[in-house]
Amino acid sequence: MSKKKQPKAKLKSKSKQKTKPKHKKISPEKLLRQFLDNAAGYEFIPAAIHTLKRALAGNSGNRENILRKNIQKIKGANTFLQKVISVHDNINYESKRMVFSPKYLNLDLKKEISDDEWENIIHRSHKLKDAKVTADMVHKLKKKDCVCDDNGGTDGTPTFTPKYKFGLTFDHLWCLDETDPEWGGDDEPYVIFSIITDEMVELGIPAHVVRTPIYGDEKGSSVNDNDNQWYSSPKDSRRPETGAENLQLFGFTGPRTIPSNVLITADCFEHDYGDTTQLMENIKTAVTVTTSIVGGIGGVIAGAAGAGGVALAGGIVLAIYYLISLALEDDRIGTTMALALSNHIAESDTTTSSGNHMYKLLFKDESATYEANLLLTRHPN
Repeated sequence: MSKKKQPKAKLKSKSKQKTKPKHKKISPEKLLRQFLDNAAGYEFIPAAIHTLKRALAGNSGNRENILRKNIQKIKGANTFLQKVISVHDNINYESKRMVFSPKYLNLDLKKEISDDEWENIIHRSHKLKDAKVTADMVHKLKKKDCVCDDNGGTDGTPTFTPKYKFGLTFDHLWCLDETDPEWGGDDEPYVIFSIITDEMVELGIPAHVVRTPIYGDEKGSSVNDNDNQWYSSPKDSRRPETGAENLQLFGFTGPRTIPSNVLITADCFEHDYGDTTQLMENIKTAVTVTTSIVGGIGGVIAGAAGAGGVALAGGIVLAIYYLISLALEDDRIGTTMALALSNHIAESDTTTSSGNHMYKLLFKDESATYEANLLLTRHPN
């Protein structure tokens, strides 16, 4: 009798071959090296960590008292922050001293950072956002107590009736370079956004946090960069493949006026085994506590992302990035990106006949590159 032929085993599709994370988690020491190229965090981050430690230890102070109240409003915030502080404290001191000011790394927990000192830290942070951490930069910083602009800050609150309402939505995500090694399977990316306004900070309202679908897990097929014609097509690199996701960011439920400056942060991740719900709470915590620390000083968000619009932000967003990175489970792609909006910026960016503007947030590191597209729309008030 002839043997019955066995059916050939089906090859798994490329998107199903992924069995382990491709993106290596960044070590705390490697994370610190990123701050050598942006001196905006030199004083701001260790000063924020110091204030946060004081709050968690029960020390009294204006910011510390506000911080404790806001921490209680967010699920799991205390646990997350205790973990962040523990990881920060366990990083080699010399590694931290290379990128952060020893003045605030070594500051006695009994000492509160005054309002005047925080104002100078913030202004210096804005000035240093394009500088590298060098011995010359540190020397110049020590010679000046303040490198403030003469005109100070502004809270950006309109003194007139706004002509327009605005809406901001996440539109679509492009995969420009898939996570290496590409043979390990397609990516399952997602982006988490936080939204907070100066008004929310003043009222003690935590940041609003939303995320995109996990593409390839919760919605549609997984993603690749379309650089292999044998197994991919142009649609593989865009999510959603056509049309818009229409995920509401600013406006929350629909277009609205901009009563005070808005800060939107965005973080892109490759989904492995992390708890995305807890990660969203961690990001909410990082954004809320960082903005709470500097609340009331010339408008928290004024200048937080440069002159407004998409920018690598100053100390505020660098501190948010640092706090999130110290307690990650899923793998980050690139750094925290920021978009700052005021009524003036929104009007200026929507002067086209369509009344729309597309912002592009680029998440890029040595392993992958993604671009999130955010659509700003203008509507009559």
